[in-house]
Amino acid sequence: MNAAPADLDATGRGVAATEVEYRYEPERTVGLLADVLARLHAAPPRTGWVPLRAADVVRRASARVGAGEVRADTLDTAYAHLPPERLLEVLAAGAAAIDSVATAGSLVPTHGRADLVHLRCEGGRALGLADWSAAALADPYRDLAVAARSVARELGPMLVPDLLEGAGHLRPDPVRLDWWALADVLTGAG
Repeated sequence: MNAAPADLDATGRGVAATEVEYRYEPERTVGLLADVLARLHAAPPRTGWVPLRAADVVRRASARVGAGEVRADTLDTAYAHLPPERLLEVLAAGAAAIDSVATAGSLVPTHGRADLVHLRCEGGRALGLADWSAAALADPYRDLAVAARSVARELGPMLVPDLLEGAGHLRPDPVRLDWWALADVLTGAG
């Protein structure tokens, strides 16, 4: 298991950013999540952090699809029009491109479930993220895609650009965002 950065581990503390008090000022809440992601992705990896490559993600997704854990009737509406096997083909087809962009030197600490449910807050400030069981060294878009889906679903899609900019991605790569969003759906990580 990966050791969370001490200043970002909020497991067992605070409340989820999906609570009512954090919905009143959605722009501020998105800023809190963006700041936590920027700090996490800039943190040096701790001992024991394991690299997660796109090929590893495809293997996980393949195992879930093969075991029947991913079914058309349980997919997000954005993906429900395609059978899980076809989605897996799309994921596999893009893996090499994702791994070529995310070289070993560009892998950063990622949470894997960096959404508003796992963002813990108290008194209007972010404490960090809860549940580090999916943490790994990976492409930062792994977290950005999960966070963007969460923000769009919980607070509205118009705030996604604010999230990405606040996390330090002024010109985000839409292909990487889409790939990691699909990866999250097929692996059940988020």
